[in-house]
Amino acid sequence: MKKAATSGIMRYISKNSKEKNPQKFILELDDIVNHELELVENAAKESAIKDTIQEINKSVVRAKIGKANKEFLENLNDYFKGKLFYIAYKESQKYLKFKEIERIVDKSTLLGFVGEIETGQEYGWKLVDNLQNDKLKNFLYGIFTYLYF
Repeated sequence: MKKAATSGIMRYISKNSKEKNPQKFILELDDIVNHELELVENAAKESAIKDTIQEINKSVVRAKIGKANKEFLENLNDYFKGKLFYIAYKESQKYLKFKEIERIVDKSTLLGFVGEIETGQEYGWKLVDNLQNDKLKNFLYGIFTYLYF
């Protein structure tokens, strides 16, 4: 199943890498990944999202997306890391450490944010939308979109 997921992502990247609106590009790519994750059994979701992160970080993909969209690629990475964190935490009962996130918030605060996002879509959106740190915001947005879209 992971080959199908990454091939769908690669098809989208090839077709839309010159998208004039990079925010639209990454939101649609995030939506494709969420859809692909729905098709994968729970036990394979963690592996599937890890493969996706590796795939989008390949130099070929980075070159296709281009230097102009580098910031958006970093945002996309943060979205996917948020999904990976949540899947590992909920499905495998593992707490994955991401150094860049732990520099921003401690474990208990991060788990508190996750709990708030799980409370409900409107409440979760308000939390994510009000964050000031873009890296944390994108990380939690990945969790939010995984749960609600």
